[in-house]
Amino acid sequence: MTESFKLYEVLFLYLFALFSYCHYRIALLEKENKELKKEITELRSSSQIELEHVEKTKDLELKKVHEKIRQAMEKKERSLDILREQYEGTVKRADHLQMLLQRQRQELLKK
Repeated sequence: MTESFKLYEVLFLYLFALFSYCHYRIALLEKENKELKKEITELRSSSQIELEHVEKTKDLELKKVHEKIRQAMEKKERSLDILREQYEGTVKRADHLQMLLQRQRQELLKK
């Protein structure tokens, strides 16, 4: 074998080894890429489930708050109705007492 042939043979073996190594690294990277894509998909799914849970919890809490507000408003309205009735009764009683007082004055003035 000639010296140049040996050089080509060594060069060929070196390039083949380099090609094999690159092929191996590409295969590893593709496998890692698939695993990462799978992990990303799982994380997205997990985060979506968690987000839905948070939204449901928030909606439930908002409904509870709205219900408490509604109940408080109804209680306030009932209290106002009672106070109005008491006020009207007090005004009627005051008017009646004022009328009685006026009669007593008139009777006392006639004597």
